[in-house]
Amino acid sequence: MSASLKIDINKLPVQRIIIGFLLLVIFLINVLSLKDKTLTADEPGFFAYGNQIIEGTPGRRSGQDSYMPLSVLNVIPWKFICLARLDKPLLNSSSAKKYLSERPEFYPVLAGRLTTVLFSLVLGFFVFRWTRKIYGVLPGFFSLFLYAFSPNIIAHSRLVTVDLFAACMVTLSVYFFWQFDQNGGWKNAFLCAFILGVSQLAKYTCLFLYPIFIIILLIKYSGRLYTLFAGRDIEALKYILIHVTKYVLLFIVINIAVINFGFRFDRTLMSLEQYEFKSNMFQSLQKIPVIKTIPIPLPYPYVDGIDWIKFYEKSRGPYSDSYLFGELRPQGFNGYFFYASFFKVPISIQIVILLSTLFYLKNRDQYHFMGNELFLFIPILFFTIYFNFFFRSQIGIRFFIVVFPLIHIFCGSIINKTIGMKKFRFAISMLCVYLIVSVLSYFPHYISYFNEFVWDRKQSYKILADSNLQWGQNKTYLKKYRLRHPDAVIHPSFVPTAGRVVVDVNKLALFEQDNYKWLTDNFKPVDHIAYTYLIFDIRPEALKAIEKNL
Repeated sequence: MSASLKIDINKLPVQRIIIGFLLLVIFLINVLSLKDKTLTADEPGFFAYGNQIIEGTPGRRSGQDSYMPLSVLNVIPWKFICLARLDKPLLNSSSAKKYLSERPEFYPVLAGRLTTVLFSLVLGFFVFRWTRKIYGVLPGFFSLFLYAFSPNIIAHSRLVTVDLFAACMVTLSVYFFWQFDQNGGWKNAFLCAFILGVSQLAKYTCLFLYPIFIIILLIKYSGRLYTLFAGRDIEALKYILIHVTKYVLLFIVINIAVINFGFRFDRTLMSLEQYEFKSNMFQSLQKIPVIKTIPIPLPYPYVDGIDWIKFYEKSRGPYSDSYLFGELRPQGFNGYFFYASFFKVPISIQIVILLSTLFYLKNRDQYHFMGNELFLFIPILFFTIYFNFFFRSQIGIRFFIVVFPLIHIFCGSIINKTIGMKKFRFAISMLCVYLIVSVLSYFPHYISYFNEFVWDRKQSYKILADSNLQWGQNKTYLKKYRLRHPDAVIHPSFVPTAGRVVVDVNKLALFEQDNYKWLTDNFKPVDHIAYTYLIFDIRPEALKAIEKNL
């Protein structure tokens, strides 16, 4: 007599075990890959601004346009550690003291990074939850699996920046908006409005949630409104207008309150003429007599940050030129994030996206587009168009990760359509294995992840650079290499140099491209340090052979 073990995934305890396991995988990958990772270029600034919020000084300075109040969550763990003091049992080990004394600037940020890791777990849970509600439990597990092994999500889930916060708040805002649309009621309206307000404290990208919500509503209800207008049903139209007005007022009040709270009510109700704007757009508004004297019910630093962003869009400000395929352009590249995604999103996920789209189109009559996928597709489409054709700060795929969780949710739709197809089940299984192998092969260097379209990882810098590859995160690895190879020449001063030469990829691609042409045009790297520093073996005779042409 034989018995087979069957697991009923519809049972809540089983679901909790599987979800817990996948979230544990996310947590372990994030935490274990933090070892020896130095601060990225932006982390000290975000951490400092979070501390400013706690100290009650949220005003911005030049270059702080992207700093936001939600960074305060990255500072809170360090504040608790400071309160606990090092003589407490938990932090009294000699190793902890040694770590703090050797890397005082890193220790606070390391504690803050754990907050971002926790946010990534929250986001992962809602990826599962939303997918399960639309497509079912098994698709929910699949979407969460894709999220767990999304290298660009992992890369920014470990940093004291706002890119993961933005991805999380976009997903949560749209989810609760979908929930409100599905169920209605003041409780759901309040929750949606509150989450939308909090999103405004994460990153200015979330400002686009307002037009996105309006577009969704117009598409979904325009047909019904047209029918009422055509039938001149005044009573119904009047009822809808009153109902919508109440909800709109609720959203406005809650959003204004949350934004003001996040920025500590700093100089709220200042008129436009009292601002010192930099951008042409806001300076033009200051010249309109009717508008310039109206008190703005928003805190000064919130409006000021938008002004800085508009200013930098025209002046390029602190941002470097856009870099793609070895070319630098101050005006950027149309379709930049399409190219970045092609090389930095795992091939297996790209195939799943393609298959999910094809299966969806083939079986579209079996889905409820207006009730479900509309809420996924509009944000994905909106951000895809905006970032690829209007956004010019093209310095890393991190800006574009706001769409990845929504895409992972949609990919869950393929599971129900292929579960009964043996060949497709096998294909999906192989893609999952391929995804794991590809992503873990880069452990712990996820900022530098490129898929197998870039087979020689030492050549990644010829395609993309900046925070796609090197963001200052691997200085410890360079330091260790120098100790093992004291004869190595690190960043030679633009003079052709023989021997073992080590150069930062961003120097080769971006900042000192012309000065290192002697190197990149004549030699190929023989090795790398954490994918961000390339090692060249320059023989004296080879150098002499090219000196005549230099």
